[in-house]
Amino acid sequence: MSKNELEDQLLEQINKDANLLEGLSLKILKLLMRPKMKRLLKKLEKDPKFKAAIADAEYQNQKLMKQLRGFADDEGNIPDKFKRLIPTWL
Repeated sequence: MSKNELEDQLLEQINKDANLLEGLSLKILKLLMRPKMKRLLKKLEKDPKFKAAIADAEYQNQKLMKQLRGFADDEGNIPDKFKRLIPTWL
């Protein structure tokens, strides 16, 4: 098998996987954008239990970030073993 054929096969597999992920994400987006789902999410925003769960999650996140800042050195660098605890969306 030549190097070129192997590269073509790998590229074909990568494209197939990418198309699968794009299709899946599009289906999830369509599900969330349906009017029925929008109404459900609006009702959920008014639910006191949901509000309490969101507030608790935010509190726990702030508490974790304070603890991580306590592990930082003088320059503000967090040790590698604690970096995985920092959420990637921040």
